[in-house]
Amino acid sequence: MKKAMTLILALTLVLSIYVPTPIHSEATKVVITADSLKVRSGPGLSYPVVYGVKQNESYEVISKEGDWIKIKLSKNASGWIASWFAKEQSSSSTTSPAKPEVKADEKLISNADGLRIRKGPGTSFQVVGSVNKGDVLEYKEKSESWIKISFKQFEGWVHSDYLKGIPTEEKKQTPNTTVLKKGIVKATSLKVREKGSLSSAVIGSLENGDSVSIYGEQGSWYEIALNGSKRGWVHRDYITISKSEEQPKNDDKPATTTTAVVTASLLNVRDQNTLDGKVIDKVKKGDKLTVLYEQNNWSNVKLPNGKEGWVAGWYLEKTTSSTTPEEPKNSDTSTVTILYDTTNIRKGPSTSDSIVARANQGDTFTIIEKVNDWYKISLGNGKEGYVAGWIVSTTGSIGKVEKPGMNQYLDGKTIVIDPGHGGADSGAIGVKGNFEKTLTLRTAKLLDEKLRAAGAKTILTRSQDVYVSLSNRVSLSNYYQADAFLSLHYDSTVYPSVNGITTYYYDKSKDYKLAETLQSEMIKQTSFRNRGAKYANFQVLRQNKRPSVLLELGFLSNISEEAHVVTSTYQERVTTAIFNGLAQQFK
Repeated sequence: MKKAMTLILALTLVLSIYVPTPIHSEATKVVITADSLKVRSGPGLSYPVVYGVKQNESYEVISKEGDWIKIKLSKNASGWIASWFAKEQSSSSTTSPAKPEVKADEKLISNADGLRIRKGPGTSFQVVGSVNKGDVLEYKEKSESWIKISFKQFEGWVHSDYLKGIPTEEKKQTPNTTVLKKGIVKATSLKVREKGSLSSAVIGSLENGDSVSIYGEQGSWYEIALNGSKRGWVHRDYITISKSEEQPKNDDKPATTTTAVVTASLLNVRDQNTLDGKVIDKVKKGDKLTVLYEQNNWSNVKLPNGKEGWVAGWYLEKTTSSTTPEEPKNSDTSTVTILYDTTNIRKGPSTSDSIVARANQGDTFTIIEKVNDWYKISLGNGKEGYVAGWIVSTTGSIGKVEKPGMNQYLDGKTIVIDPGHGGADSGAIGVKGNFEKTLTLRTAKLLDEKLRAAGAKTILTRSQDVYVSLSNRVSLSNYYQADAFLSLHYDSTVYPSVNGITTYYYDKSKDYKLAETLQSEMIKQTSFRNRGAKYANFQVLRQNKRPSVLLELGFLSNISEEAHVVTSTYQERVTTAIFNGLAQQFK
């Protein structure tokens, strides 16, 4: 009897170790964070692959074992995925309150003359145009102190200090009635959501083979008609576009063929009309492309090699041929508008040529011709001069000049941004009650905006208030072969007077140069106390095979420093410093 009881007890202990942990109701689903992910028959890399899943797809969780999650694929099928490539959705998890945003149905007005429009959310980005006091702008999106706007032929970012909102007339917005294209559902059962987001409410469903009319696009989502007039959103991965419907038709216009010449030194071709789109090819300055159609300042183009994709339309110089007589080339008058006071007008197209005149912000001149990166302009009274193309905005068909800045060194780089802590792990708590986990996520999202605008590929280890293990954070860096891994933190100590910024590294040969460059830039931009670049044996650095640093961006235990780091001004400065430091490192 004793032996039997001992055997039963031993079996019970073994089963308690190896039986997967059931998942309770507070965490019943996961969303895939990798571009594509293999599903295996068991909890480990040695098990065979049974299926494949894609980014942003959501699955019900059956159980967990170590770092592996068993998910439900269909009614009768399941499989295992690595937990570091998925994030949990929990009905009971608490998230930080959303920041107040400017509503998308509002207009904005400029409060300043010569307000500069920039390519990205920060002063380090190139000026692409300007607006004057009283100009009404269309709101696109918000990132801390920066607002993305559209104005005439310009689209870019302006600082919110120089804007005020103007509500549109209180009337129901008329939905778009133009069908952009048509498609067929390729999923067994496709959920239709109220908005283009996995967290949005489900308002209906479609079956495999159903035909849909597409009225709008937003990132990876299509706006479709459901039950006649009702509108909803479906994920584009589950819609096959009908080839005959890919281009909008307009039988009232003569048949035209639009070609365009690339004006940027190097231009990304993406699989969709957004900066979030995957880069599928690149074209260089002078390449000729066929423009198939345009949407939201993006152009769907055919490349010389036959590929099709999306490029930013503001980097194309277009020409159109049609059955109607072509207007004389000189009938299109192009102009430049000066963006800065006391801009030099020179005798020739070089900074070594003598200055013949000076112009002020807002002055406009007719362009005679473009000479390399300079414009030859008419000054009146028969006089002519040259102005640098990267310090003016232009109108007309003349090619735009892009002066490569520090952002050219970030284009194509893979950066893993790791907002420290999250979920039940709040990190440090400030004197005034600010959570470190909330601040690190805020900083990470602003940095992410800046890097993506420069063409970098960014991966956030978390994009919401959830817990991610240290090993999973490191795994992302190694899996994506990151060019840099940045773990963001805010410091704390029992001594309330301690302050400043510190950058930590582990491997001197791999990490120190990056740490030193970032530390130097952050001190320059913020004027905080320089605590230096120091060695530390942190897990996210020690186990990381890629260049990696951990940044402590200020002390929440210091009441004065806490009040400073939560401001938009500080967030702008510190993320600009990190952006510049990375660019210098890659340069």
